[in-house]
Amino acid sequence: MKFFKNVSLANFTTIGIGGVAEYFCEPKEEEELRRALFFALERDKPIFPLGRGANTLFGDFRGLVISMRRLRKLSVRERDGKLFVSAQAGVPLNELVALALKENLEGIYRLAGFPATVGGAIAMNAGAFGYEISQNLVCLSFMDYEG
Repeated sequence: MKFFKNVSLANFTTIGIGGVAEYFCEPKEEEELRRALFFALERDKPIFPLGRGANTLFGDFRGLVISMRRLRKLSVRERDGKLFVSAQAGVPLNELVALALKENLEGIYRLAGFPATVGGAIAMNAGAFGYEISQNLVCLSFMDYEG
């Protein structure tokens, strides 16, 4: 994974407006995400995790913007007769909705059409029509500066 300097964020928002990120990277797997966090920590830089850039306006950012859009693992597993979906932060919300419909899972279909990623939807507790994504959230894994 490469770290880029002075990257225009306009190309990473849905409205095409944005300042410049001092540092920018796009991890494709969890180990690369760990490396990105360590990169920021050793330089004492703040981080900004970025999904699809929907509803996001940027000025210049003196730190590391981590694009999550390549973290896209999505799977279904069964446990005790119930289906559970696992989705990384960069999975487009519409892909999660499509999988939920295919598997006859309740609720999340109400978020169809949101231009968000799973990570962004969870961060803002996306909702519509009396439903919020937290109503189907069972477990959340996250990574901090210690990995």
